[in-house]
Amino acid sequence: MNKFGIHLPNGGQYPAFNQMLSMGGDNYTLLDDPGWVDAIKRIKETRPNAVILVRYYHPAWWTVPADEWATMCAAKYDQHRVFTRHCTWANEQNIEREAGINENDSASFRAWYQRINEWNLAFIRNFRQLRPDAILHYPAFACGNQDDYDDKRWGWIGLEICRPSIEASDVLDYHPYWRGGGFGLWDDNEMWYAFRFTLGHALFPDKPIYISETGNFSPRDYNFAEQMTHFFNRLYEYPYVIGATPFIWADPTGQHKVNDWQQNPNLGEVVRKIKDAPKPDVPFPQPPFKEGEVLVMDRPSMHYQDRRGYPLLKVVLHDTYSPVNTTPEDTLNYLVKNSEEVSTHEYIMPPKAGVVRVVRMVDPSLASNAVGWSVIPGYNSQPSPGAKPTPNANWCTFNIEMFKSQADSGPFPEAQYKAMLDRIVKICRDYKLGAKDVLLHREIDTRGKIDPRGILAEKVRADVAALLGEPVGGYTSHYVLMAQNIPVSWRRALEKYFDTFKCTNGQSHDDAMAYRGKTHYITFVGAPDCEYGVPQEVEDYIKERAPDVQTNRMMARTAEELAAIANDRAERGNPYA
Repeated sequence: MNKFGIHLPNGGQYPAFNQMLSMGGDNYTLLDDPGWVDAIKRIKETRPNAVILVRYYHPAWWTVPADEWATMCAAKYDQHRVFTRHCTWANEQNIEREAGINENDSASFRAWYQRINEWNLAFIRNFRQLRPDAILHYPAFACGNQDDYDDKRWGWIGLEICRPSIEASDVLDYHPYWRGGGFGLWDDNEMWYAFRFTLGHALFPDKPIYISETGNFSPRDYNFAEQMTHFFNRLYEYPYVIGATPFIWADPTGQHKVNDWQQNPNLGEVVRKIKDAPKPDVPFPQPPFKEGEVLVMDRPSMHYQDRRGYPLLKVVLHDTYSPVNTTPEDTLNYLVKNSEEVSTHEYIMPPKAGVVRVVRMVDPSLASNAVGWSVIPGYNSQPSPGAKPTPNANWCTFNIEMFKSQADSGPFPEAQYKAMLDRIVKICRDYKLGAKDVLLHREIDTRGKIDPRGILAEKVRADVAALLGEPVGGYTSHYVLMAQNIPVSWRRALEKYFDTFKCTNGQSHDDAMAYRGKTHYITFVGAPDCEYGVPQEVEDYIKERAPDVQTNRMMARTAEELAAIANDRAERGNPYA
């Protein structure tokens, strides 16, 4: 099958049906309007492998008991099950005007989504008993109505409230509408409008996604066909997406004229371009992750800071002990947004169906709000009068949260612990850290934290050291720091020294502090009062922010003096003096 498709008319009239089929799409959505069964038969005759979604529609679903609606839908299902088993039982249940609720009232919205979830759970339970072979698509929510991103900044999202009923379905439907007019698809908000389904995948990674409506652009646009083919081609970047059915081939009702393809005066040319567009043959998406795999996904937190120029020096491990956030999903939502502005860089959830989910929440270049009350080894926690302020511990740490329930103090599941080690090792390699730079929250927090429970500090550091390939007992790292304006003659004076000791060298004081082994040395090149020497204020800056490093200086004022000092150290086998 391919990912191209079309949404048939709402109203039971099917103009230019053969022209529609000639586009070669393998995905179709239609309502149970007059003539719908014949339309399904005709599609199957031409496109035998097509996915055909039948939407059972009720204009006021909330007025019908879920069990009664399930019984009525079972009768509809019997009319098409020989041709297609794909079906859904509602449409955009979260629209405010249909719900009759105040769009600015958080409590009303929350209650409405809770009602949606309960009603859908009841429908699924009853329908599964009646027609267990059906492939149930969870009804798509209207984008921008608290369905995914927290548009109104209330701290919750409808998809999460409806998680139990979504997980009981087979496919998650989505309506990621484009912006209307002209070059709408190629503006700066492309991901917001056309590709909003990516968050649905992050929340429900084991669900195939079906785009049962998309559009909101004008069929009269001169580049209408280009927009269509661009969008379909982009869908192949997302293997979990079945396909898309743009809204709408024709609109006999007159209610959706802006989306009516029949309004295009060059519809034949549009059809030809879509027909000629490449249509790779891809399998129907299956749950993409197997037992023992790790899924890394992004779910950005709202809370982060700038690192204030401090280098990332430590990895800090936490667990999510909380009497409030009792499930992995609750904790995830809390970390995304909470009134305390708490956050973490990565959050590792326990195995689910054998898969560990690692959620990236804050970029490593930024600081998360996880260890603000902590004292990081190597920093002066009580600066002397007149000294520069001690950095907030958040500014120099990478924080990893491991989910653990309130009642659990035992070891973490092996798969979750292994995923944690893998993430630690990646950060250590990216930022030139060693096993000694891995700390437990309880080791550094001044308020007496006890997390992460179930992890022994020395064991995790030993495991990290083994994965990093560190020698037993750790290792020594060495950075030679040169002035920004160092001339070629001074670099040549250091050639024998560098060739002998293989040390890291450069002109960045941040890099000099970040290259850290069990014991870390920094060698400053040149006397501080000469033209090409590292200034004294740079040395003072480093010593204040990283007082645990061992420093020394080659007190040379000329290239000849530098060569003499460097070569002497090389001949004696001592890089530091």
